[in-house]
Amino acid sequence: MRRPALLLFILVSTFLLSYIYLQEIFNLDKLKEHITFLKTWVNEEVYISRISFFTLYVIFSGLSFPFVPTILTIAAGALFGVIEGVIIVSFASTVGACICFLLSRYLLRDFINNKFEKTKVIIDNKFSKNGIYYLLSLRLI
Repeated sequence: MRRPALLLFILVSTFLLSYIYLQEIFNLDKLKEHITFLKTWVNEEVYISRISFFTLYVIFSGLSFPFVPTILTIAAGALFGVIEGVIIVSFASTVGACICFLLSRYLLRDFINNKFEKTKVIIDNKFSKNGIYYLLSLRLI
């Protein structure tokens, strides 16, 4: 019973942090305000700026913060240029998605299995019959 309560606390905290505090920090108006300072910092601190941005992007995409990765994606293009920004964002979003997958698989697995036991059996049966079509449609969606 402790795991769902801990999970609920983490989800609510993440949501509140994102909507109350991070919305004021990570928005396009703030990016436009500080773009010259950020570009100067990126040009002076070549490695630190890229590693910091990569880490920040992995954290926000891995914890599935709403809208923050979108702002960071735009910021990557503005700060690092299109090619370098795409490379940084692609790798960071992939690592973040892997972290999100691992958290959901190992932290949420028991909770989901217990909560949706009947539905899980139905989905498993359908998936064993038509698995390739489910995967194809999920990939296309």
